[in-house]
Amino acid sequence: VLALQPGNEEALKALGDSASARASAQQQSKSEEENRVAMRAAAEPPDPMVRDLQALYLRQDYSGMIELAGDSQPAGDPEVAAMLRSAHIGLAEKAERSGDYGGALEHLQAAMVMQPRQDDPLMTRSLEIRGQLSGHWYREGSRLINSDLNSAIAALETSLEYNPYNSNAKRKLAQARTLQRNLQKIEGR
Repeated sequence: VLALQPGNEEALKALGDSASARASAQQQSKSEEENRVAMRAAAEPPDPMVRDLQALYLRQDYSGMIELAGDSQPAGDPEVAAMLRSAHIGLAEKAERSGDYGGALEHLQAAMVMQPRQDDPLMTRSLEIRGQLSGHWYREGSRLINSDLNSAIAALETSLEYNPYNSNAKRKLAQARTLQRNLQKIEGR
């Protein structure tokens, strides 16, 4: 009718009612499907491990979460992997606040392994902590070089384990090893 009479009010109203009824039926069908999916998800009992991890997370018991997960492989369950990643991050922050940078680094690395991400911001934080640890052990080695050569060498080697590009530690380690060789020659060893 509209093709023959474009201004026909009755045909325009019927067309509007038809489109409205069709949209309403589609929305109801979609809502019913969403409701069926939600009911199925609610009917499935939650995994006891997930439930326990969530309870520990709410109490901020990150160590308990790691202990509960043990050696299980969460790779198959992204929800578990995400919770354990969060636990390791929480433990890393706690370790860093208490001055345990080595522990913080371990937990950051565990978090990155637990749930790898492209361009992970934890990588930047991990590199910063590695730099701090390398600097700490370099300073310790420099301090010990005149009093305890073996400990100085060990500290400088540790510095280079955290940052193999620390040129100051490389030079100081070479100096310490030269001193050690010279002392050994003097002492006749």
